[in-house]
Amino acid sequence: MWQKIEVTGLFLGLGGVIAQLININFWSFFSDGYQELFYGGELLAFWVSIFIIVGMISSILFLVNLAFKRLVLWWARLSGFLGLYLGVAVIGASGV
Repeated sequence: MWQKIEVTGLFLGLGGVIAQLININFWSFFSDGYQELFYGGELLAFWVSIFIIVGMISSILFLVNLAFKRLVLWWARLSGFLGLYLGVAVIGASGV
């Protein structure tokens, strides 16, 4: 059960990271109405940040699951863990 919670959280976090990276890299291609939803405090910006925070909390659960020897598909979960933090680092380095 804990692994399902962890994988769901990592999946949501990766979805938030991907949405934000698409938003950052293709900002000029989107209309003004779409861009306004990603300004600070707006609806999509809020949900993307919540998804990323859920993913980061689930990454702590990943470490707990490894400590308790719950190793089912550990390599795939490690890939999600690393992808989440690499994406967060890229978002932070973009200066948005």
